[in-house]
Amino acid sequence: MRGRLETEDTEDRSLLVVGDRVQLRPSEHGDGVIERILARGKVLVRADKRVKRFRHVIAANVDKVILISSVREPRFRPGIVDRFLVAASSQEMPAALVINKTDLADTDALREELQVYREAYGALGLDVVLTSAQNEEGLAALEALLRDSRAVLVGHSGVGKSSLLNALSPSLRLAARAVNRKTLKGTHTTSVAQILRLPSGVEVIDTPGLRELEIIDVSAVDLEAHFPEFLPLLPDCEKDNCAHVAEPGCAIKRAVEEGAISERRYQSYLDIRSELEKADKRHDR
Repeated sequence: MRGRLETEDTEDRSLLVVGDRVQLRPSEHGDGVIERILARGKVLVRADKRVKRFRHVIAANVDKVILISSVREPRFRPGIVDRFLVAASSQEMPAALVINKTDLADTDALREELQVYREAYGALGLDVVLTSAQNEEGLAALEALLRDSRAVLVGHSGVGKSSLLNALSPSLRLAARAVNRKTLKGTHTTSVAQILRLPSGVEVIDTPGLRELEIIDVSAVDLEAHFPEFLPLLPDCEKDNCAHVAEPGCAIKRAVEEGAISERRYQSYLDIRSELEKADKRHDR
């Protein structure tokens, strides 16, 4: 990049990220210089782990977020799925959920759990696709999700993003490792985000696995807007500024008690809100 670009004042951890469109001046040696970064469309972001006020832009100019999870090895983590849904919603990007490794759902309890998650997230309006790279289950449905948009694939380490992409396009030959059998945690095989082009011409942004995701660009008071099952009930709260935590007459809490809203989703809301309140206090100092 031109030196003047590298000195620009920004709250982004990296000035240039995968998916950016740039103005390039090629050289006679086959390389070139980036002279200008063009205006971005929608981005997927998280808080920087080291400096909380900085944004870590995961990918730029994205049309859709596809969350890849797994039934086992590692186990499905609804908490991180909920965080990615908030991150996508905050940028007004549609999201879809892929639950991979269905071949490992080898007990009645796991199959029942899989169906519960499929129905729960489907009820939020998400496309939910069940896949197995091993058995080639759901690959056509996954490819359909990728069509006509630039999607970014995100998820917990070890859920099988690289294996799914290899199943869709063997020529990619992406590295894929087995989950650590002692810890049952994934290992990073994708070290940097990259744009991949499938034989169908579809562009996909593959990203390194994440073990956590800290929300940014959302305040604690605005979090309720990113839980779609809350929205129809908000006018029924007795307090106009209800936080849905300890207030009497809260319609959200009542819906949780009656089973109309998932207790697990409500707990995700409480966990994220607590973190955002702490972040809001830091910014107010």
